[in-house]
Formats: sequence, structure tokens, C-alpha cells
Amino acid sequence: MSCHKLSTAGSFSSVPTAVKWMAIDVNSAEGQADANLVRFANGQNYLIDAGDSNGKLVSELKKLDVHSLEAVIISHAHRDHYGGLAALLDSAIRVKRVLFNIPARSVCDSEKPWGCDYADVENTIKLLRERGVAVNPVSAGDVIFRVGKVSLEVLYAYDGINTPVGPTDINDMSLIMLLSNDNMKVLFTGDLNQKLGSYLAGLGDRKLKAQFLKMPHHGAESLAPNAFFDWVDPRVVVVPAPAKIWNSDRCKQARDWVEGKQLAHYVTGSSGNFSVSLTPGHYDIAR
Repeated sequence: MSCHKLSTAGSFSSVPTAVKWMAIDVNSAEGQADANLVRFANGQNYLIDAGDSNGKLVSELKKLDVHSLEAVIISHAHRDHYGGLAALLDSAIRVKRVLFNIPARSVCDSEKPWGCDYADVENTIKLLRERGVAVNPVSAGDVIFRVGKVSLEVLYAYDGINTPVGPTDINDMSLIMLLSNDNMKVLFTGDLNQKLGSYLAGLGDRKLKAQFLKMPHHGAESLAPNAFFDWVDPRVVVVPAPAKIWNSDRCKQARDWVEGKQLAHYVTGSSGNFSVSLTPGHYDIAR
């Protein structure tokens, strides 16, 4: 990485060739949630995850003057990642399509009563289609956006049944996605868990290397192992979690790893929205 400059400029300053990513604080005081806005130089907006049903997402998108979303990509079928879709549909923000790695009922039901709610997933998909929003499946290798050296692509996607490590939970169905502007990269990991995280750590896949890591599973227990983080080798870590959760015993593994590496890290529940502009060889963090 050639340079790093901290900026006090407002969110998403105008840089013609920049790709801009914002991790939006959609947490509640007690509960974590995840939403990431990606804005390309052609003016298109993409959303990775849609937060929970607490209404914060729409409010934040309006502040950012977002009027339409080319796609909303749901990393996996937990409500703190897709629960804000209904409010989006009720807002003036146009959603053109939703990309969703929808689980089989058997995978979802294995998490009863605490995790995936298959009826709620079905109702959400039904609502999207009733409102005229296309819902498309997602597969490893899908390129969601590409213009020149700028891209957003899906590196890994599993169905929770046929995986290299056998059956997994919903968290390990998380889409692993890479945002690139030439050599500047952000790795989105959904809620990647221990089982598949350990597998990916051992692959030696250089596409997983990135300057920015969106911390999986909000930094909480059962997340991917430190070997995975070591392989990604980020310079900056962004954690979508309330401060109370990040500072609890639940996040000790991730917190110790970040602090041990002396990495710059941002917890959305305490620092607020995190935004960065990526240009070839350079990034600007706006606070």
C-alpha cells in the first residue's frame, strides 16, 4: 500500500475516479446489525446488507442523498442483515433488485428458535416480488459490478449443505465479497464462522488479501479464526457492532487480535459511520 491519509472531510467527498464505501451504523444500543453502502464513480449505489428493522438504515441513506440502489446484496439469511428491506421498500428509495443466497428450509430450521426464521425469509422475498423487485440467486464467481479495474465480485458462496467442510450454519452461508479499485481492496465477510473460516484460511487464496476487512460476525464468538485474519492481512478493520458488544467477553478473540496487531479499527456503534474513498494506490478515510 503506497499511502494512507486520515481526512476530516465530509462523507464521500468528490473524487472522480474513487470508489466509496461506507459502513453505516445501523446498530441499536443492545443489538448489532450490518449495512454497507458502495458508491461507484458512475453514480451507481449498491448496498451490502440492509440492517435490522429498527429504521436506522433509511434515515442514514436519506442523509447521504441516496435515491436509488442498483442492487441490495444480502450476505446471509439472518434478520440483522436483511431486516431493513421492508422499510426500504416503504421509503422513496428505489430498489432495483435484491441478490440473496437463500437457504434451504432444513438449514434455516436447524437454528430454531434463536437464528434463521424461514417463514420471515419467505415473507420478505414475497414482499419484494409483490413490490416488483427482482430477487436473484448469488453464486461464487459472480461479478456484480466491473468497469476497468473497479469491481465488486463474489469470491465464495455456499449453500450450507454441499460445502467443503460438510453441513454448516447460516453464518457460514455468508457471501465472501471483494471490492477492488485496482490494488485497493475491501473484503466483506458477512458473519463468516469458525468452520468455513478455518477452511478458507488454509486455501492460500490471494484474492482474500485486502487492506480493509469488514470484521465477520460483528466480532463476536464463533467467528472465523485468527488464521483467517492473518491471511487477509488488513491494515484497517471495521466492526459493525455496538460498543457494548465489542467491549464484552463475546468479542475477546477479535479484539485481542486487532489490538495485538496494533491495527487501525473502527467500531460503528461507537465511532459512527465509517467511510473511505479508494483510488489506485491510495485511500482516504473520512471522519
